[in-house]
Amino acid sequence: MQTKVELQGKLTQQLWKEPVALNSAERSVTDWAMVDDHQAVLDVNCVRDHLLRHYLANYRVRACGLCLDAQQAHHLRHALSGAEIMYSTGNEIPWRDNSFDRIFMANLLPNYINMSEFALEAKRVLKADGRLVLALPPLPWWQMVSALWQGDQYRHAAVQPLLALLEMNGFTDVSCRHSRIGHRCVVAHKAS
Repeated sequence: MQTKVELQGKLTQQLWKEPVALNSAERSVTDWAMVDDHQAVLDVNCVRDHLLRHYLANYRVRACGLCLDAQQAHHLRHALSGAEIMYSTGNEIPWRDNSFDRIFMANLLPNYINMSEFALEAKRVLKADGRLVLALPPLPWWQMVSALWQGDQYRHAAVQPLLALLEMNGFTDVSCRHSRIGHRCVVAHKAS
């Protein structure tokens, strides 16, 4: 007869062997992040552990998560022993300059965070030639249909202010890319 602790240990081992179930925003981020072994990655506004768990299971990376909720940070520290999880109010990223090869965000930042300050902080902690990947919320079906008829200008009109903000804060090669039906990512690079 196995104890409850032994059964939980076996369940945890099985979960680590199973592929991680990413949601559509997280899959969009993985499409454009282009992570490789021996890189440092940061998940900003880390709400779920799935994205970091995916990278820890498939790559040899330094995985870090930034939580905007103290309780969530505490929970994720215990759920992901192989990752560095930090808490922040969102106005700063508590890592050293040039720490990360990739920064991604599958969940939108709350309204109280100044996006311009966030862009400067992201640029500060990115290494030269680093990549910032932001998942955008999916388009409603009627906007997807309109976008098909009206072309790229209609699709990118709502994203233009974000692209301009990132360029204004020193990012280069800033673009909006499609990865899944209705899902888009903004990808920006830090110049070398």
